[in-house]
Amino acid sequence: MSASRLTRSADGCYRFVVQMSQHECRLLGRLREARTAQGLSLRETAKAADIDPAHLSRVERGLANLSVHKLSQLAGVLGLHDLMAGLQDLASPDEEAGRTRSQI
Repeated sequence: MSASRLTRSADGCYRFVVQMSQHECRLLGRLREARTAQGLSLRETAKAADIDPAHLSRVERGLANLSVHKLSQLAGVLGLHDLMAGLQDLASPDEEAGRTRSQI
């Protein structure tokens, strides 16, 4: 899971710093690489996966999370069937019904 903390920079501004695990970094990189390799725009991908484009942008930058169900949908859109199959095993009945509880 990503961890975030509030820090104060030298200019006196407060910022959130997100620390991702290596696993999360690899997963996000794999999603973006698959999207760009297929020549898909962020908007096209988001529309096909039924995700808000701004939210998908934040996800790709490691600033937001997706439910297991939505991540599985995104993997399907991108043709990452091995990832999609693994995620479907993790999805809870609530997520499959659209009532997301856990975040990834």
